[in-house]
Amino acid sequence: MEKKLKILFLVPSFPSLTETFIVNQIIDLINRGHEVNIFSVLRGTGLVHQQITDYDLIRKTTFSDVPINIVERISLFFRIFLNAKGTNRRKLLSTLNPFKYGIAAFTLSSFFKVAWLTSLRVEFDIVHAHFGFMYSYYFRGKECGFFSNASLVTTFHGYDMVPSDVDANKIKYKELFDNNILITTNNEYGRSLLHLIRRDYDNIFLLPVALDTAYYRPVSRKSNTEKNAITILFCGRLIKWKGPNRLIEIANILINDKDFYNINFIMVGDGPKEYKDELNEMINKYQLNDKVTLVGARKQDEVIQLLNEADIFIMPGITDVDGRAETQGLVIQEAQAMKVPVVATNAGGMKYGLKHGETGYIVNEADLDDFVEKVQDLITDTQKRIQFGIVAREFVERNFDSKIIGSTLEQLYYKIKQKDVL
Repeated sequence: MEKKLKILFLVPSFPSLTETFIVNQIIDLINRGHEVNIFSVLRGTGLVHQQITDYDLIRKTTFSDVPINIVERISLFFRIFLNAKGTNRRKLLSTLNPFKYGIAAFTLSSFFKVAWLTSLRVEFDIVHAHFGFMYSYYFRGKECGFFSNASLVTTFHGYDMVPSDVDANKIKYKELFDNNILITTNNEYGRSLLHLIRRDYDNIFLLPVALDTAYYRPVSRKSNTEKNAITILFCGRLIKWKGPNRLIEIANILINDKDFYNINFIMVGDGPKEYKDELNEMINKYQLNDKVTLVGARKQDEVIQLLNEADIFIMPGITDVDGRAETQGLVIQEAQAMKVPVVATNAGGMKYGLKHGETGYIVNEADLDDFVEKVQDLITDTQKRIQFGIVAREFVERNFDSKIIGSTLEQLYYKIKQKDVL
C-alpha cells in the first residue's frame, strides 16, 4: 500500500465560487487519506460552497495577506523576519539579494513570495500549482531552502495561456518548461494552447477537471403536460466570450420569430456592471423581460437545484479577439450529471465534454441558426431530451467523476515521487 502524501495546493484565490473543480480535487484527495494544505494569494469573498465549510478548508489555508501600503508592508516584513527562527531567518534573508531578485528585493516582493512558508511545519511530498503562473512560488521557495523533498505539478486552466499572450508567456513560463515540470491540462485544446508557448514540450498529461457525481442527484422531471414551460439554463461568468448575449439572441429568435412562448431562460452568473447593463438593454429591446431572467451568482447547491428544474442547458460561447475560449466548462458536465442535455458550441475545448447526438449537440460557434435549431429540436422532442439525459449521466460518470479522475491524479503523484527517488 502506497504511503499517504502531504500535498500543498498553490492557488491565486480561495475560495472561488467559479472554481469548484479545485475544491472537488482537494476533497477527493482528503477522502483518500492524504494531508492537504492550501496556499492562496488572495482571500475569496462572497458566497462559499457548503463543502468548503464541511471539510473546514479555510482552516487548512494559508493566505499571503501582503499589504499594498508601503508602511504596512515594511512593518509586516520586520514582524515576520524578527519572529523567524534561525534557519528560517537565514532563508528569508536570501530573498533580499538585489543581484538575484533585482527590484523585487527592494519592494520586498521576493520576501513575501516565501515568507508564508515559515508558518508551515510540514515537509510536503507534492506541490500542485493551479494556474500556470502559480508555479513560481514553488521555485522561489525551493531557492531559499524550502520544498527540499517536494515535487511540482502544474495545472493550466485557460486564462493562464491565452493565445494573445504567447510572447509574454514564453518568458513567464521559461523556468517551468526548462525544468521539464509535469503539466496537466483539461484536453487536447489545452495541449494546443501550451504548444503555442513551447512547441516541443511533451511532459503534458491530459486530465479534465472533475465533479463528484454523487453530489449531483437528478430527480424525475415533470412531463410537458405537467409543466407550464420548458426551462433553458445558462451558467457562467457574464463575459462576452461565454456568450450570454447570444443566449438573448437565441431567446429572441425562438420566442419572437418562431413563436415558442412556452420557454423560459435563466442566466446564472455575475460579471461587470457595464456588461450586465448591456444584457438588460438587449432583454428590454426584444421585450423578453418575462422570459429571460438574470439571477446572479449562486452557490453550488443552488445551481444543482436550478439544474434539477432545467430541461435544456446551453453554452453559446465563442472565441474572442484575443483567442480566448472556454477550455472545458465543468458546468457542462454538471448539467449532464443532472440528466440535462446540453447544446454547446465548438469553441475552445467544450466539444470534448459531451457526445454529439447522444448527450446533446455541438454546433459551430459562428452558426447561431444551427444553435437555435438544435435547441428547438430538444424543446419539441420530449423523448429525445429524456434519452439524451440518461446517456449524459452515464457519460459523465465514466469520464468526469472525481473518484475516477482523482485516482488518475493520485497515481501521477506517486509516479513523480518514484521517479524523483530513482
